Amino acid sequence: MEEVLEILGPSRPGRVRVIVHLDLDCFYAQVEMLRDPRLRGRPLGVQQKALVVTSNYEAREQGVTKLLSLQEACRRCPDLTLVRGEDLRPYREMASKVTDLLLTFCPLVERRGLDEAFLDVTQLVERRLQELLQAPGPLHLPVPGHIYNHQALNLLDLNHLRLLLGSQLAEDFRRALASTLGLTASAGVATSKVLSKLVSGTFRPNQQTLLLPESSAALLEGLEDLQKVPGIGPKTSQGLQRLGVRTISELQEVPLGLLERAFGPSAAQKLQRLSHGEDEAPVTPSGPPQSLSEEDSFRSCSSVQEVKRKVEELLPDLLARVKKDGRRPQTMRLTIRKVTKEKRSPRESRQCPVPPQLLQGLERGSSKLLQALVEALLKLFQKLVDLSHPFQLSLLSITFCNFQEAPKKDKESIGFYLQERAWGGGGPGKGLRDDVSAGGEEESSRQETFSRPPSPKGRKLGEEKLGGLEVQSWPEDQVAPPGGPLLAGGGPEPPGRQELPPEVDLETFSELPPELQEELLVEWKRPGGQRPTGGAPRSPGGRRGAPRSPGGRRGAPGSSQANTLWSLSWTSFNLSETSPGA
Repeated sequence: MEEVLEILGPSRPGRVRVIVHLDLDCFYAQVEMLRDPRLRGRPLGVQQKALVVTSNYEAREQGVTKLLSLQEACRRCPDLTLVRGEDLRPYREMASKVTDLLLTFCPLVERRGLDEAFLDVTQLVERRLQELLQAPGPLHLPVPGHIYNHQALNLLDLNHLRLLLGSQLAEDFRRALASTLGLTASAGVATSKVLSKLVSGTFRPNQQTLLLPESSAALLEGLEDLQKVPGIGPKTSQGLQRLGVRTISELQEVPLGLLERAFGPSAAQKLQRLSHGEDEAPVTPSGPPQSLSEEDSFRSCSSVQEVKRKVEELLPDLLARVKKDGRRPQTMRLTIRKVTKEKRSPRESRQCPVPPQLLQGLERGSSKLLQALVEALLKLFQKLVDLSHPFQLSLLSITFCNFQEAPKKDKESIGFYLQERAWGGGGPGKGLRDDVSAGGEEESSRQETFSRPPSPKGRKLGEEKLGGLEVQSWPEDQVAPPGGPLLAGGGPEPPGRQELPPEVDLETFSELPPELQEELLVEWKRPGGQRPTGGAPRSPGGRRGAPRSPGGRRGAPGSSQANTLWSLSWTSFNLSETSPGA
C-alpha cells in the first residue's frame, strides 16, 4: 500500500522514540539460496540433525514449518529439497555483513541472534523532521508498507509524523539489504522495542508495518499466547496460568499486589508495563559478542568416551572463531542438558578460568592446545555428572566468554620489548577454579581447584613442557635467531653476531627499529661508550646468580634447561638477563 499525504502543519510538541525491528525472512534458507541459486523457487528446508529448523516460503505453503521432523516434512512436501545446516559459519558471516551494512545508516544497532536487529532511529528522524518543517510550501510524503489496523495518519500530530519518517527509514534499510546482500527482511516501526517486534510479523515476507500509538492496545489484545510478548518466557507464562491468566487482556486486569505476591515487586511491575506495551529498554549497540559458543544436541549420549568425542568435535571450530576474534577469553564454560522424565529439563553449567598459557598456545597455534582444553573440559564434566551412576545427555555446549582485548604488540613501541617473553610452569589444571551454574543463568560462588598433572619426563632438546603446552627452547650457549631457535647441533651464527657484545641476545636486538640498532652499535663501538652490564644478572626474585630453569633449578651454562631471554632497558640501553618460568 502506498498513500500520498500532505503535511498541513505540526500540532503538539511531544516526542516519542522511533524504533525499527528488522527480521530477515527465513534467514538460513535465504543464505542457502544465495550460495546455490538453483534452489530458488523450489521448496527448501534447512536440516539440522533430524529436524527441519527452517524453510523457505515455498515449503511453508505446503505445511513445512519450523522444527518439523524430517519424516513429517517429507510427508507433507514430497518434493522438498533439504540442505545440511549444521555448519553455522555461512550464517554468522552473513549476519555480520548485515550488521555492518546497517551501521552505515544508524549507529544504534542491537543485533538479536543472527537474523534480527533493533535500530533506534530517533535522532535520524529528528533531523529529517527539521528539514521538512523548514522546507517551503506543502510537501508530499509516501507511506511505505502497511499501517496496523488501517489506522488513519494524523499529520497534525508530530508523533505520527515521526513514526512515518521512521517507516521511510525502515524501507531504506530493507532496500539496501536487498540490493547489497540479496536479502529480504520484514520490519516493524513503533515507539518501543517490544511493540516494534510484535508488529513486524504482521505482514510477511518482505513487507513492513507501522504501529501508531493509538493501535497499541488492539495489537496486544489480539495476542493469544502470552509468550509472544518479549520478556514473558515459559516459566513466567506457567506462573501466570496458575493465576488464571492466559491472555494479555487478562494480564492487564490483574491487580499489581497479586502479581507481586507471585513474582516479586520488580518482576510484577515489569509484567504490568509489558501488558500495556510499555518498554523503555534502550537499543544497545551490540559491539563484539560477549561470548562465543558451539553446541550440539542429540538423542542420547551416555558415556565419557562419547562426551570426549563431542567435545573434540566442537572445539576446533570454536577455537578458530576465538582466534579470528582476536580478543582473549578469560573464562570457559561447559553446559549440558540431562535426559530426565521432565518434558524440558534445565541446562546445567560449570565454568573455570582459561589458563594464560592456553591463550598463548592459541595465538601460537600450539598442537597441544586442543588436548589441554579437552582435559580441562572433561574435569568440568566430572563436576556436573556423577559418573558412578548411569547418565544420558541430550545437549552439550562449550562457551568462551569474559573477553579482554589482547595486548598490542607494536614493534615501534619500546613496550613491545619490555613485555615478558617466556612463560612459567603450571599444567592446564593448575589454579583452575570452577563456578557452579544451574540452568546456565546464575553463577554460584563455590570454587574448586583442579590438581596439577605430573610433569613429563625424558624431554628432548628443542621441546619443553611449560604449563602443559609445547614450546621450544634452546641451550644457553646457542643463539636463537629471529623466526625460531637453532636446530639441535647448532649451526652458523647469523650475520652480525660478531658486531654485537657477547652479552647481547641477537633475537631481541634484531627486532629493534633500525634507527635504534644503529644508535646502539655506534654507542658500543665508541671508545668509552656505555656497554651492556656484565657480571651475574639479577634474578626476578632480586638475588644474583645463575638464572633459574623452567623447572625451578639453577642451570649451569650450556644446560638446555637454562634457556634465558633478554629484555631491553630503555633508560640506560642496558640489556639485563631474565629467566623464564620465574
